[in-house]
Amino acid sequence: LTSGGNYDFKHTTLANFWNYSVRNTPTLFLNNYTTDTLDNPVAIPFNLNIANSIIYGYNIDEIETDMDGGADSLYYFNHCLIKTSLNTSNDINYNSIIKNEDPLFVNASENDYRIDSLSPAIGFGNVNIANDVPFDLDGISRLPLPDLGVYQFVPGQEENK
Repeated sequence: LTSGGNYDFKHTTLANFWNYSVRNTPTLFLNNYTTDTLDNPVAIPFNLNIANSIIYGYNIDEIETDMDGGADSLYYFNHCLIKTSLNTSNDINYNSIIKNEDPLFVNASENDYRIDSLSPAIGFGNVNIANDVPFDLDGISRLPLPDLGVYQFVPGQEENK
């Protein structure tokens, strides 16, 4: 997400398991500027809210920020599982974070991003956020105990693929 803007993601799974060559870029890159014709930075307001979501992949850092102080900008991760070396202890940008724990997808190599029965993402979601997106991509209710990511865990789902 580059050059500013307003973004609101809820129950999102951003996963990058590219293994065909070396990947030097993160799954999620955030910046709030562009450059003018003289290659000078031009700051643009940037607001990002990511909630009840998973950001994970093979890289050590799957989130990178490059923010210019010349524009009102804020990114906020709320009830998320993220893979990063960023300091997630400040409450300006982070709330209820599971940091660097494997989400235990059913089969990421086959693009099956449903979560396994032992996933730390199970039941970690915020119900107030889930009320805005009460069903997952398969039409399964997230309520009353929402999981993180795009899919709600369903017992026995591993056998039903």
